[in-house]
Amino acid sequence: MLFLDTNVIVYYLHGVEPYATTVEPYLQSEELVTSLRVIDETLFTLVRMKAWRDLGVEWYKLLPGAIERNIVTLFHAALTFIAVWFFS
Repeated sequence: MLFLDTNVIVYYLHGVEPYATTVEPYLQSEELVTSLRVIDETLFTLVRMKAWRDLGVEWYKLLPGAIERNIVTLFHAALTFIAVWFFS
């Protein structure tokens, strides 16, 4: 059984050499496994790369808006982290 990591999938799909050529024989195996997290990361990376290449979207310009829209979630995550760290 061979576990596929996000980098392997993304490098192969984008043709990043020498990695794409190196992993190609392994992708012929019928005993490949991956995780939902790897699929999620791969989809995110592919969408981001597509937006950057085809639409000229630069991710760092989107960061302030993303923080603004998700400030409550980020605050909750920070508080949870602090509480776990403090009480452990």
